[in-house]
Amino acid sequence: MSTEAYRIEPAAPHDFALIDAIEKVAFGAASWGSGDVAQTARIDGVSTLLARGETSHDVSGFLLWRMAGEDAEILTIGVLPTDRRKGIGAALVRKCLDACEIAGARRLILEVAADNRSALALYHSLGFEEFAHRPRYYRNGADALLMARGLHPGA
Repeated sequence: MSTEAYRIEPAAPHDFALIDAIEKVAFGAASWGSGDVAQTARIDGVSTLLARGETSHDVSGFLLWRMAGEDAEILTIGVLPTDRRKGIGAALVRKCLDACEIAGARRLILEVAADNRSALALYHSLGFEEFAHRPRYYRNGADALLMARGLHPGA
């Protein structure tokens, strides 16, 4: 999707296998297990968003989130490497923020690898702040940072 416009929309069950495949390409060796993203997307209460090309209808990215009490949390987000730095990740997170406010969440939380500079820059630009640190959280030994952004429920 070089310069193609895209839209952010809810995923349908027939999209889940594709989301799983995108996650594997986006995260490589750090990806979830085979079929895990698709299985998680099917859980009651988990919402899934897609970035889909307006013309090609190709899917370039996805985001899974859920409510957890008064908080909402991003479970995972991924964008194909060939489609990064085009605003797709930011658009997915913004759409998620809107949906979380409508759902009544007081804040949106996420975790990110402490060494993922591009993701940290994105989340900081969208108003997320770090509130906790998990040493050696990921399989590769990388630390995780927990981040949150306050919301205005019912907005």
